[in-house]
Amino acid sequence: MKSIICVALLLIAAVCFVSADQHCLDKQFTASIMLMDPKKHYDDFHKVYYDAALQQQRIDIHELDPQDKHVQIYLKHNIGKMYVYDESTRTCTSHPLQGKLPAFCLANNATKVDQITIGGSLKADVWEEKVFGWNTRLILAANTYIPINVLTKGGHLDNAIFEEWVDFTNNVPNPAVFNLPTPCLNMQDNKRGFDEVNGNLIEQVNRLNAPFSKNL
Repeated sequence: MKSIICVALLLIAAVCFVSADQHCLDKQFTASIMLMDPKKHYDDFHKVYYDAALQQQRIDIHELDPQDKHVQIYLKHNIGKMYVYDESTRTCTSHPLQGKLPAFCLANNATKVDQITIGGSLKADVWEEKVFGWNTRLILAANTYIPINVLTKGGHLDNAIFEEWVDFTNNVPNPAVFNLPTPCLNMQDNKRGFDEVNGNLIEQVNRLNAPFSKNL
């Protein structure tokens, strides 16, 4: 169920403000993210593959608790489809997806509040922003805007989420990572909406992406 929170965070985070390309990540990247609940409700690992030119994004979610679970989410804006594949059960669902793949950018109300040094040499900028009722503190590598860690608080349940970003590279090693697993091929869209079927998954993706959204 927690894997469902993360897809919603990635969907929100991805909307940029047009005039601020200098505050955006690369149009193609791969990154690993540790998503943690400071209240110890869960710790999950995520791997993100993002390609604006192909209009595709893949999110691999590894849930550690309450049971070990692997879920792959394919956001194919090029064909207007989202696929959710459960590796454990080898089952797949398909859902309609609207709009273009958004860029990963700071929100248009983001404010730089400090600059710090990590490990004696790595310069990092501290930003604060508010998105969809969430208050977010981001530590980004200076001049590159690559996230180091992100703390987000708020939402209707006054939740908190902490993201630790590692192994960031400004490329996708092989476009084949966007190829669908066999159970997802020739899938028909679920008759119920994605929000209704996978509400928790939507929330997780939105929370992962929320720090980079412009839709306030």
